[in-house]
Amino acid sequence: MIRFKDSVSYADPNIYMDFKINEFWNILNPRIKNGQLGAYSLCRKVDSLLNECRGNQYLSRVANNDNNKQDRHVNYLEYLKDDNYYNLKGIVQSSPENLPHYIAEAFDILHSTDLTIRSKGVLKSHDFGKLLLDRVFNYKAFRSSQSCVNFYKRLGLERKHCFYCGSSEITVISKTAPTSSNYRDEHNRMLFDLDHFYLKSRYPFLSLSFYNLIPCCGICNSTYRGTKDFNIKTHINPFLDSFDENYYFSFDSAEIAKSLQEYIPQMQTLTLKRKTNAPKRKDYTNVDLELEHRCRANIANINNMLGEIMDYSHEGWERVAGIIHGYNDAKVPRSRAKILECSNAKMHMDFIDRIKVIFK
Repeated sequence: MIRFKDSVSYADPNIYMDFKINEFWNILNPRIKNGQLGAYSLCRKVDSLLNECRGNQYLSRVANNDNNKQDRHVNYLEYLKDDNYYNLKGIVQSSPENLPHYIAEAFDILHSTDLTIRSKGVLKSHDFGKLLLDRVFNYKAFRSSQSCVNFYKRLGLERKHCFYCGSSEITVISKTAPTSSNYRDEHNRMLFDLDHFYLKSRYPFLSLSFYNLIPCCGICNSTYRGTKDFNIKTHINPFLDSFDENYYFSFDSAEIAKSLQEYIPQMQTLTLKRKTNAPKRKDYTNVDLELEHRCRANIANINNMLGEIMDYSHEGWERVAGIIHGYNDAKVPRSRAKILECSNAKMHMDFIDRIKVIFK
């Protein structure tokens, strides 16, 4: 629920992130012993599909004898290959705010119908889009590879929490991805997932873009996100924006007063509100992921925290803080930079900010 870069402990997070996206590009473009790109590299896959697209069989089989359609497909692959794969590399490494640029350039060349078709109200990959997903930007193959697992482990995501909800711990980074019916492994631990911020069905050329792959839990990805259309103007991309900077959890003052008066935690109301100075004025992340509703299910945690606060309030706030934050801040972080390290950290921190003024 914070910008991922803000959680990086390196002296210069920008340099660290640049290093990681270069590493990501190299993983997608492995080289053989002589230093040449391997046959399964992203670049060579573009070459292979481009050669096929230029042929007569492609014209009849995929382009339906439509020369203009074939030309569009050839032109887009040539665009990816131009200047030593400059645009291909740009797509993979592009910062979140530049992804719309590559979308615009793609649709300057292609028609939307080259990539997707609507079937029973759902957008599905079609024609050239399916080929891009199967033959070039093959996310499924990457996600099931050990290279993917190792990369995200090195990124430092193990034991962090979902970039969207901040509740579910991303415990298991493995080749096994969650499904819509099973989010956990055999030990009931939450499986690591990657959400395509820009849907891969609509934008297959972004399906292996580093900043388009959002580390999250399967619940957010499959149950709540689904096929909702996200973009950086209307939704928070955690590589670019911070949910914490845009929203705060509000708690009912009367419930707090009654709890303190009767010495019994009685919190029932929780509201997620937009900050008055929120940098993202038009945002639907909370609505589309149903974050407020889902966080209300954890109101018992707030009551437990309030109970601890009341039990130790006579010993002073420093003692209270030590109890509720836990040893080495294992229960609730004190620093916003560590929000991803504890479950529901933002909700808990916002409550502490609200309640501590009463005891200090």
